Amino acid sequence: MTSTLSTARPTSCALAWATPSAIFVEIPHASGIPVICRYPLSPSGLADALGALIASPEPAPRTIPRDHPAIRRPGEPAATETQRAAAREALRKAGII
Repeated sequence: MTSTLSTARPTSCALAWATPSAIFVEIPHASGIPVICRYPLSPSGLADALGALIASPEPAPRTIPRDHPAIRRPGEPAATETQRAAAREALRKAGII
């Protein structure tokens, strides 16, 4: 069975944002539902938010099945031999090779 991911962020990545009065931190959780914590917008609030990030365990890494359609396997070369020869000639003229 193939599943899709809702985000490209790593599972251990935490998001943080601030408002004029608070710092919010979205901490990943093993259940899949993140925990959002609110801290006061102050140096001690920032220290508490960072402490919570450090203390939270990293969830298991995500895996993508090998038969996922986004994974491309090597197949036929994209360029023909004629196109490759023309590219080599252009590189020679430019002095690159």
